[in-house]
Amino acid sequence: MKPTRVEGRITLIEGMLSEVVHDFNRLWNNTETASPEVHIVHSWGSVPLGVAGDGIYGLARLAFELAMEPGSLALIEEPESNQHPRSLRMSARVIWAAVRQGVQVVLSTHSLELIDMLLDGCYRDGDGDDLAQLAVCRLRLSDGNLMSIWHRGDEIRSARTDIEEDIR
Repeated sequence: MKPTRVEGRITLIEGMLSEVVHDFNRLWNNTETASPEVHIVHSWGSVPLGVAGDGIYGLARLAFELAMEPGSLALIEEPESNQHPRSLRMSARVIWAAVRQGVQVVLSTHSLELIDMLLDGCYRDGDGDDLAQLAVCRLRLSDGNLMSIWHRGDEIRSARTDIEEDIR
């Protein structure tokens, strides 16, 4: 039997989370309580998503937002907000998981660390094949005109100093 669209999305979300959350088994929608709640199930038990740490909650939220059909476009604003560096690294991995599923992700950020982590994600298998899918657009207001400077693939590492000056 073919999975429903919702089941397919849950499978995508669980796949993304299993790549980055230690000891993750699955998501479980507990409907046995007065108000249903999603749980993150580990081998040692489950935790309601609503009381999980901010990092895990934000990561799960990002995975839910990015669980889209191939060819979809996701717009994400500052995914680094309120994220611990380890959670931010996991968020970068979830973003790459979505991209590898065929989702185009456009995000705004003020985090050089996130850019570095996304660059590192290009080399997940050591070959850097995903680098061609990454681009950074820097925006600058100059004399009332909005200017954009694009860096693609290999150019991003060499332009890192300029990018850092804009972000910081």
